[in-house]
Amino acid sequence: MTLRIVGLWLIGLMGWSAAEAVTILYTPSDADIPNPERGLFEQTFAYATEQAPGQTYKPLSGDSNFIGMRGRNRTVAWRLVSLLDFRDSDTLPAGLIDALTTDFNTARTNGVKLYLRFAY
Repeated sequence: MTLRIVGLWLIGLMGWSAAEAVTILYTPSDADIPNPERGLFEQTFAYATEQAPGQTYKPLSGDSNFIGMRGRNRTVAWRLVSLLDFRDSDTLPAGLIDALTTDFNTARTNGVKLYLRFAY
């Protein structure tokens, strides 16, 4: 009885899987297409703390970081954050987490993906 039900169910599925193929024709283009899978990215760097005079965390800016990037058809930013001062710590300060959250929102608003890496 169970085998019969399973068999009927499988036969019913075969009817659903017989979809027609759709052909889509694209116009050839030599233009650069912004595509994150192409492997092109822009590098940005941020210090989590002041490790040298003037080297504090600089949040991403849509104007300074992303406008030129988008003009070069790049949609991925490689964001390296130095955590040198926290290598012996179990936690990161809330201010750094807030700054990273702001960076994520800025990237999202500007249509950019972040390739986030941490270093120490």
